[in-house]
Amino acid sequence: MWLIRHQLWTAALAAVLYTILPVDYAVHSYNAQQILSGNPAPSTQIPTHETSSEGLIPLVTLLESSDASIRVGIEATLAQWLAETKAPRDWRSQQWVDRVLRDRLRPHMARLAPYVANPELRKARMAEFHAYAYQWY
Repeated sequence: MWLIRHQLWTAALAAVLYTILPVDYAVHSYNAQQILSGNPAPSTQIPTHETSSEGLIPLVTLLESSDASIRVGIEATLAQWLAETKAPRDWRSQQWVDRVLRDRLRPHMARLAPYVANPELRKARMAEFHAYAYQWY
């Protein structure tokens, strides 16, 4: 009984930490660092798993990737977020993490604009990125 009780505490603590900590940010930060250092295998995680706005923030650094397939896929992925989210109308609808992501994307808006404006192009580039990244799955 003692062991079961302590195991339940461990599971409960893990669940609480998972809901509080920015897990998407941490995972994608690590993956982005690995990709930028020349290891493209972690790119598999980007198109195959849904992520929140907090997980997209570290992916902005991949817009400078030397791998064209990854760079174009990230452009399409970030443009997808821009296309799906509208600018907040007032303070009640603002999320801090969305504002941070929007601020990080502002210098790159010109290169993301064609993808935002053209859903077919965006979808095609995301599919190409998925096929490219899936080779390491």
